[in-house]
Amino acid sequence: MLPHFISNGRKVTALLSNAAAAGDTVDLQDIFFRFTLDSFGSIGFDHPINSLDQQVPFAQAFNRSQATIMRNAFQPHLRFMKDKQFDDDVHLMRSYVQDIIDKRRRQGDYHNRTDLLSQFMTMKDDDGKALPDTYLIN
Repeated sequence: MLPHFISNGRKVTALLSNAAAAGDTVDLQDIFFRFTLDSFGSIGFDHPINSLDQQVPFAQAFNRSQATIMRNAFQPHLRFMKDKQFDDDVHLMRSYVQDIIDKRRRQGDYHNRTDLLSQFMTMKDDDGKALPDTYLIN
């Protein structure tokens, strides 16, 4: 786990060093968000999200959906209103994770991996059946 944080920490350091050398301002909250997302992508899915390197639709959708959930927590009446952007973002995130699951099943090596997704993929329910993909995604 530590190597993921070190690798992503080096990327953050490079981003900050380059911005300082150029005299640019940076959005630290955004950089820390992307650091966290990239680190969890590695730990949780053994899959690089690479949001520190480039704009990534998954990261943008995740960020927007988090903002919507926060907004709705403080303005509960908004939960009952249709939000196409939120629905699209959730669909994008679910599809992204489904693609990782499908690839992992095709590779067939999840029994030997240590990331969280692989650990859940090896688990069985009370009837001895593999956990459904909807459970893994959610």
